[in-house]
Amino acid sequence: MASRLKSLELQGYKTFASRILFEFPGRITAIVGPNGSGKSNIADAIRWVLGEQSFSLLRARKTEDMIFSGSEHRPRAGMAMASIIFDNEDQWLPLEFSEVSIARRAYRDGQNEYLLNGQRVRLKEITELLSRAGLSERTYTIIGQGLIDAALSLRPEERRRFFEEAAGVGLYRIRREEALTRLDATRRNLERVQDILIELEPRVKSLERQAQRAQEYERISADLKLLLREWYGYHWFQSQQRVVQSRETVRRIEQRLAEQRARTEEQENRLKEIREAWVEVGSRIESLKERALALEREKTQLERNAAVLEERRAALLAQQKSLGSDRERLEAEQTEIQVQILAVEREREQVQVELETARREIQTLSQQLESREAEERALITQRSSLQTTLSGLEKRQYAYEVERESYKRRLSDLQDQIKRATNQKEESLRLLGEAKERLAQQRQGVEALEARTRELSAELSTLSQRLEAARETLREIQKEQDAVEAAILKARAELSVIEQAEATFEGLSQGTQALLQAIQNGQLPARVKRLSQVLSVAQDYEQAIAAALGERIEGLVLEDPEAVDTLLAFLEGSERGRAILLVGQGEILQHDLTSLNDEACLGRAIEFVQVTPANQGLLRALLGNVWVVRHRRDARRLWPALPEGGRLVTLQGEVFSSDGVIAAGLDRRTTLITRSQRQRELQATLRRLEQKLAALGQSRVAHEADLAQVENDRVAVERELKRRRAELEQKRREYEALVGRVRRQEEDLRRVEETLRQAESQKSVIEQQAQALEQAAKASQSEVKALQAQLEQINAAIQALAVGTLKDQINHWRSVERMTTQRMNHLSQRLSDYQQALQRTTSRLNELEARSVQIQTTLMSLEQEAAALQGRLREFERDEAELREQYAPLETEHHRLQADQERVMAEWRAQQQQLTLLEKQAQQAQLEHMREEEALASLQRRIEEDLGLVSFTYIETVAGQEPLPLNGMVEALPALQQLPPDIEDSIARYRSQLKRIGHISPDLLKEYQELRARYDYLRDQMEDLKKAESDLREVIAELDGLIREAFLKTFKAVAREFQQNFVRLFGGGEARLYLEDETKPGESGIEIEVRLPGRREQGLALLSGGERSLTSVALVFSLLKVSPPPFCILDEVDAMLDEANVGRFCDMLKELSQETQFIIITHNRNTVQTADVIYGVTMGKDMTSQVISLRLENLAEVLV
Repeated sequence: MASRLKSLELQGYKTFASRILFEFPGRITAIVGPNGSGKSNIADAIRWVLGEQSFSLLRARKTEDMIFSGSEHRPRAGMAMASIIFDNEDQWLPLEFSEVSIARRAYRDGQNEYLLNGQRVRLKEITELLSRAGLSERTYTIIGQGLIDAALSLRPEERRRFFEEAAGVGLYRIRREEALTRLDATRRNLERVQDILIELEPRVKSLERQAQRAQEYERISADLKLLLREWYGYHWFQSQQRVVQSRETVRRIEQRLAEQRARTEEQENRLKEIREAWVEVGSRIESLKERALALEREKTQLERNAAVLEERRAALLAQQKSLGSDRERLEAEQTEIQVQILAVEREREQVQVELETARREIQTLSQQLESREAEERALITQRSSLQTTLSGLEKRQYAYEVERESYKRRLSDLQDQIKRATNQKEESLRLLGEAKERLAQQRQGVEALEARTRELSAELSTLSQRLEAARETLREIQKEQDAVEAAILKARAELSVIEQAEATFEGLSQGTQALLQAIQNGQLPARVKRLSQVLSVAQDYEQAIAAALGERIEGLVLEDPEAVDTLLAFLEGSERGRAILLVGQGEILQHDLTSLNDEACLGRAIEFVQVTPANQGLLRALLGNVWVVRHRRDARRLWPALPEGGRLVTLQGEVFSSDGVIAAGLDRRTTLITRSQRQRELQATLRRLEQKLAALGQSRVAHEADLAQVENDRVAVERELKRRRAELEQKRREYEALVGRVRRQEEDLRRVEETLRQAESQKSVIEQQAQALEQAAKASQSEVKALQAQLEQINAAIQALAVGTLKDQINHWRSVERMTTQRMNHLSQRLSDYQQALQRTTSRLNELEARSVQIQTTLMSLEQEAAALQGRLREFERDEAELREQYAPLETEHHRLQADQERVMAEWRAQQQQLTLLEKQAQQAQLEHMREEEALASLQRRIEEDLGLVSFTYIETVAGQEPLPLNGMVEALPALQQLPPDIEDSIARYRSQLKRIGHISPDLLKEYQELRARYDYLRDQMEDLKKAESDLREVIAELDGLIREAFLKTFKAVAREFQQNFVRLFGGGEARLYLEDETKPGESGIEIEVRLPGRREQGLALLSGGERSLTSVALVFSLLKVSPPPFCILDEVDAMLDEANVGRFCDMLKELSQETQFIIITHNRNTVQTADVIYGVTMGKDMTSQVISLRLENLAEVLV
């Protein structure tokens, strides 16, 4: 086998700071070295470069741990890089390269980058590439340090991952997860689209109705705008006249106001002069008052200071007296303290003598105790040695007794076990026979239920197809019903607008409306019809026929000619307006003109109009002399040939008369024919749609009944199928339980026979061991008695030394020493306290003497200050007398100026009242002028709001906005002196119609078109999403089938290999792999049962470390044999194996290396000997890993 893994290059990765290249030319490469040298970092690097994201598997906590961290002799690296090269000559990787390089770099900021043949790629692309080659998850391709027994420690569902990787379903799993993610996203998108459609559907229908109303709204708005131009033109010029009049009133009042302000200002000046003189005199008076007040305050302060000096003098005298008493008391205390100090010094001398006596006694007794304790320690050491020996013998004697009792119990247990095993063997043979009989019966029941389940499944599939077809038919019917209902709503809305216009006689002249209203109210006994209701005109010719009829289109057709006089009498008077009356019979309206023969002539007008036979004469009278042509140029060409009294009309509504008159332009009365025509069409359409809706309703009821019947049948079959499947599931579980029971019975039988054989063998061995134990117990008893006699002699010698008595005497004198020392310390403390008190008393006497001198000095200073204060008080009394003489004349002058000020103030108030009155009049006139201007501006805004861009004309004296240079593109308001009498009623009527229609958004039609387009787009999207959902479910089901098939195939093969490898590695025993739930192979976990040679079956948790490692090796080697990966890394997987097991491990490793390239990290020399290439790794002085390599075929040459 060619080596797939060619080389590994590391730089800055963990301990590999320098660039190091590992080449793997052989089938087995061994990596050796001491602990901590960095061997396992090589396995981590391969795992890392292949895209591993788990830091725990990489033995790190963050990306920065991948980078060399530095040492004392070498700085840290800024980047970690690992690059691996694969040999791809046989295209085992799906790339068209003979060599494939995968590299990964990590930086200290946490960033990672991946390179494929030197090109940067995403991790996902690396993962998909490795998935196709069976290296995606790497669960057993790279076995890390200490992880060999992970396959045994995992839960059954986690252990399943090993087998799925071996089955190569990793790519299927990834695609299935992606499909599930897309399916979930598709479902969410479908729900959102359905919610949006449910929300949009009522809005679309509502906007469709509103769009129809918008067209009617625009027509009425155009008519209203014509009337508003006249109404606003009249009021515009009236408002300007009122602005001019209010401006003149303001000018007159402001002139009078200016004159009054001049008179008021003159009076204010006089008042100001008098007030200034009065203020000056007042300020002089205030100055004198302030001086007097200041003198009074200073005098009061001097008197207060004199009183304070007297109080301080009295206080100082009292302090001087108190100081004498304190000095006498302190002198007495000083004498008492000196007496106490002498007494404490005599007591200290006596205690010192007692302390020295106690210390001499302690020294003498301590010397005696030291010699006796040395003798006692020697005896105690000898006694401890004898006790230790005696304790060992007694323990041995007790162990003999315990073991003897244990042998008795074991012999008894073995006899009971042999008896029970014999009985159990007989019972197992009986139960095994019964279980095999029930197993055969259960198999027949399962086969019958499986046949019935297949029949029900086929029937359910047929019913489901019928149910889906019925639902699709109902959806089509519902869709058609929705379309018909929408058409009915649309027609009813349009018909309602037309009927409303017909009921209000909209578009007719005032006289016609008055006649119809009177006839409708019963005021006139006449039978009439509007001409537009009598005629039925082809759609393409409506505009031409309306133009030909002109104002006669508003005419009333009289069914009773005798009522003409009554109607004419009603129309007398200008306030009711004019009306046109048409009589169906009468020679005056009859015409008989020759036809006009020309290719451009479409025909006579009466050919495109249908009426009842009774109105044929009226039709000929109105349109008998009218020909219809297609274009204006045709009419102008045929016009000279037109017979007298004849008329030509184009499809655009242009009328050419034989008398040379041409009528052209749009006529709003065209809508009268269109409206009546449309009303009849809508009524017919509504009847047809309602009949269709009723038929669809009946069809839907019938299909719903069929659907309910099919649904009931499907539910019944589904319930029966569910019940049968439950029975089948129960039967299968019972069958599996019986199969397991038979296996367990056979296994129990084998275990019972093995137990019986082992019990007989153990019984003979235990009897021999019991005899030997009895002889050893007797010899041990003699030794125990001799040691006990020696211990009694040593204990008597220790008692004779009396070490305890000497210790008691020493303790007594030490207590005396401590008490004497405490008394000495207490006396020293008392002596120190008395000396400190004597110092404090002497210091206090010195302070009192200094205070007495200070008080005497202060008293002399206070007497001098009191004499100076009395001299100042006499000076203040002289200054007060002078101020009283200056105050009297100033007070008299101040009163006179106060009287003059009050008189002038009264005159100024009178002038001010007159000024205020004129200002109010000016304000009212100004407000009135502002109101008129605001009214004019408000009127202008209303005109612009209702009419849009208008050219305003201003009176000469009214300032207005400079007109825009639009060169006649906008119309000016007409200057009317009076309004037509019915214009406001017409405006109110049009406004009422607009109000009834309601507000119409200017963007309504655009909004409707956009919303309709979005609605249709979302419906298409919903269909696409449903198809995508169905496709994804099919893909998931297909992937589940592929995963299940590949897994079961691999599981069975691995189970066979595991049984063979286990027996080979352990030299016997039994091992089995089985599914937790065989009914669910796509989800079930995998359990392991093992029985070691010579033992009964036991759990994996009871295996030793070496047994667990060897069992895991058997499982991993089975996976490698069934699904060999390109390479495999084993990190110290042989650490727990003994020498014999390592030999079997190496033999199997050599066999597997024929298909898989191995890299082994090991400390075992036997394992190293199987390698073709050896790499040695050690830790250098700079704390980086150093590498040497050696090929074994060159080993002989190196040794030589």
